[in-house]
Amino acid sequence: MKHNDEIQPQALSILDTARSLSIGKSSVYNLIKKGKLPLFKIGARSVIRREDINAFLAGGCKAERKDNRAA
Repeated sequence: MKHNDEIQPQALSILDTARSLSIGKSSVYNLIKKGKLPLFKIGARSVIRREDINAFLAGGCKAERKDNRAA
């Protein structure tokens, strides 16, 4: 690995997802609510996987909500 390589996050926050799609946060929440983007919880943090964003952009994302917190 080169020293100047950046590590790309595998999951993005709601705000970062909105920025990457050039839409508002409320639009991201609407996509989640409609089942077009799956939301994952990591502790108290809500994130969307980069692969799901890419699949959504390609038109092939089948969203399922996941909760990774311990019961």
